[in-house]
Amino acid sequence: MATSSDDPVRRDEAPAIRVRTRGNVGPVVWGIVGAVVSLIVAGILGGTEAIPLAAQIPLWILPVVAIALSLGTSVRVGADGIAVGWALRRMFVPAADVRAVDRYHLAPTVTSKATWVLVLQRRSTSTPLRLPLVGVAADRVDAIEARIRGLIARTAERRDAALTALHRGQRDLAGWRRDMAALLAGGGFRRAAISAEDLQEVLDDPAASGEQKLGAALALRGAGGAMDRERVRIAAVASARPKLRVALEKVATDEEEPEEAIAEALAESEAEVATEVPRAG
Repeated sequence: MATSSDDPVRRDEAPAIRVRTRGNVGPVVWGIVGAVVSLIVAGILGGTEAIPLAAQIPLWILPVVAIALSLGTSVRVGADGIAVGWALRRMFVPAADVRAVDRYHLAPTVTSKATWVLVLQRRSTSTPLRLPLVGVAADRVDAIEARIRGLIARTAERRDAALTALHRGQRDLAGWRRDMAALLAGGGFRRAAISAEDLQEVLDDPAASGEQKLGAALALRGAGGAMDRERVRIAAVASARPKLRVALEKVATDEEEPEEAIAEALAESEAEVATEVPRAG
């Protein structure tokens, strides 16, 4: 199917960008110093056999840990998120989880180099993820930061596109349900390229309206997968709105279309919007 070049959802994504930081020799130096001191102490005490086994463990582990910490960090930013690799750990941060990115500079010290640090603010946790880019040139840091900001912007565009596609507008209930059921197949209203992850984000979003959550639930139900129905069931359990909760439960479990429950939940959502009191500016 042909797509428009100015469609923010369907445009081609740039290739993933990756940087690998240099290792910090500081941990290696201190690890070797610690090992040498341990060997000297062991020699004074008459050899390692004179030291209890539990006390020998740091002697062998300290240099290994120090070398591991010195191997640097790998950061790869793709269309779907950010992959981070340390010496002993791998982590993937989905695009939808990245809320903001900040940047600051650390001056060099006796045991460490000057370092740019990117700080990722995530939706799933209040704890930021710090990415020290040791030895990476400033222009390369600029490129990584720009790619992450672009990732945040595209995620916001996808979310806006999903919310637009889920809006009922002037469609009657039967037509809206039919369009929602076909949404993930790309054949729904406005043929928006919406993914199951986009719909999951709407279900999890406390700011989404009841209408939008119902639309996301119907679209996931239309996909026909057991996992999609489970997503809707979890959203129902988490909802405090009684009619929306009932409607989501029926969408997740009933074989027949829960038309009455959906209509009541939509009425509940419309009543909430009508009674909202604007905040004082």
